[in-house]
Amino acid sequence: MQTDQDLIARLREGDPSPALSELFRRHGRMVERTVQRQVRDEHLAQDVCQAVFWILLRKAGSLKGTGEIGGWLHRTATLVARNALRVEARRRQHEEAARTMTQKSARAPEWPEGFDEALARLPDIYREAVVLRYLEGRSLSEIGKSLALTDKAVDMRVARGVERLRKALAVAVPGLTAAALTGILATEASAATAAGPLAAAALGTAEMGTRVASIAKGAMKAMFWMKMKAVVAGACAAALLAGVGVASVQEKESKQFAEIEKIHALIKPQSGESRWMEIDWYPSVWEARKKAAAEGKPLFLWAGSGGAPSAGC
Repeated sequence: MQTDQDLIARLREGDPSPALSELFRRHGRMVERTVQRQVRDEHLAQDVCQAVFWILLRKAGSLKGTGEIGGWLHRTATLVARNALRVEARRRQHEEAARTMTQKSARAPEWPEGFDEALARLPDIYREAVVLRYLEGRSLSEIGKSLALTDKAVDMRVARGVERLRKALAVAVPGLTAAALTGILATEASAATAAGPLAAAALGTAEMGTRVASIAKGAMKAMFWMKMKAVVAGACAAALLAGVGVASVQEKESKQFAEIEKIHALIKPQSGESRWMEIDWYPSVWEARKKAAAEGKPLFLWAGSGGAPSAGC
């Protein structure tokens, strides 16, 4: 059986249709229901779903990871749906947009507010596990074979993913328990195994409708700027850390310089002073070192032309 990565590699070849159709068969239902939780307009939802797979086709050359592609598709579907809703809201009258986006769908359970956004922000390993287990309705053994993990390891990863998801939703949904969230996800897992109404046709670039292409291109632009923002944020953080490092070094050097200035002020002769005459000088440097060590005093060396150096403390 070909893995998702095998199929993605085939997308880069001459005829990507068979590979794209197989990827749609595996993940299309999950993508569809992810979009439907956010987009209540059925026709727009279908366009968004097609746009997700169009983006997959366009970005196949840069997807060179390992394992399943489900997590990436979920995050992309969430982004595309959100971007499509923004575009649609601007295009329509505010009243009509509000009515369209708040219509209730009988096929969807009572999902916690912000669920897909929170899921999209989970670390890859946990998002992948939750998507495969609940949004695609896979069994533990199926996921284990796909990710090269034991059933126990998969179950643990899924449980940790659900707990992270619950914590991420805690602000929006106070009192949400892991059991309640698991119940909602289990309902979705059952629905995910049923056949969906979304057609897999018209996924090729040439056959795509104008709105689908527009949605896909707008989402890709948003994905690009999100990536750029992450790069810029990383660069700013690095610059900030570098600045802190420089400031720390400068502060340390400033303190050392202040200590030197303090010592210099103590030994610098003042006007009218001849303090060097008050020092007990020893022609033997060794004797001066022993006396300075015994009394805990600094050692001064005085060397002049025509004579041996003297030392005092």
